Amino acid sequence: MLAVDEPNREAGRRLIHQNKTTFDEWLKQQNSDAEPDIGKCLICIIETRKQHADSIGQLIPFTRWVTPTNVPKRYTTQMYLYFLPLPVNVDKKLLDQLPAEGEHEQHEIPTSDGGIEVTEAQFLPASEWVSRAQKAEIILFPPQFLLLHLVSGFLDKEPRVNASVEEMEKRRQALVDFVHSGSPPWTEKCISPKMIHMTGDGRSVLGLNSPGPELKGTSRRGESDRVVIVRFKKGSAREVSVGWKKDVLQEEREKSNL
Repeated sequence: MLAVDEPNREAGRRLIHQNKTTFDEWLKQQNSDAEPDIGKCLICIIETRKQHADSIGQLIPFTRWVTPTNVPKRYTTQMYLYFLPLPVNVDKKLLDQLPAEGEHEQHEIPTSDGGIEVTEAQFLPASEWVSRAQKAEIILFPPQFLLLHLVSGFLDKEPRVNASVEEMEKRRQALVDFVHSGSPPWTEKCISPKMIHMTGDGRSVLGLNSPGPELKGTSRRGESDRVVIVRFKKGSAREVSVGWKKDVLQEEREKSNL
């Protein structure tokens, strides 16, 4: 891991956006031994699409999402898991330069480098992001909420504060094992959310099993056991939660019979 001060980072970002250097060249200027953790990313992504490889360097595929057909502008987005090194594997001097968990790190908004990349970075447990979304302090759309919900079930099943490095490695491995489980495994699930039910209080129940019409007839499949419940309002997602499909639909049937 390299710690790069903000002025140097911003100067490098501008040079890269202006095509005056490449990220690899800039990285070597910071440290001659430095190299991107993800390796030859573009080549690996192409091969992943062909062969459904399990990982790209340290990036672990964790579902692909396709925008529903009822949205005018649609995207296909591949999600990944990435683990920062645990403290035992990182120089203590470097850790002192990084923001602590929950601490804000402010970045100047780029103006001459072609656009805005990151305006603020904050390190928090997955469970904290889920909690903030549930309290309406932030907005998480169904893909982000579902994946953070799943991650928190492994990494934050108990508070991290007093967790040893060995315990965190154990939790990480359990998450990795989960991501590679299922039929299809989470590394290969392709999800195009589709509303399958409207709750009594007006929230949408999104089915996750369809990969989208473009992939109909292929071997690509989504998640058949879980659903996401969400209230869409003025282009935002509120009151998001995750549930087991059979339980949610059964509960709604029971409510309708009352």
